[in-house]
Amino acid sequence: MISWRHFLAPGAPILLPGYSLAGEINDPAIHGPSHGYDVDMVAHWHAPAQMTSPNLQRGELFLYALRER
Repeated sequence: MISWRHFLAPGAPILLPGYSLAGEINDPAIHGPSHGYDVDMVAHWHAPAQMTSPNLQRGELFLYALRER
């Protein structure tokens, strides 16, 4: 696994998206703390169920800021 830590200025966040339908295996809020990061949700979007276009994202989308402890 690549360590991003040497690319970041001290205190700089890593911004990662999360997607509810991707499950826990792809959730930065779950895995960030076990890798030494504090995780804050900075944005949350919900696509309403009535959106039926195949070109629109469904489910919940999140944007997380991960910071080194």
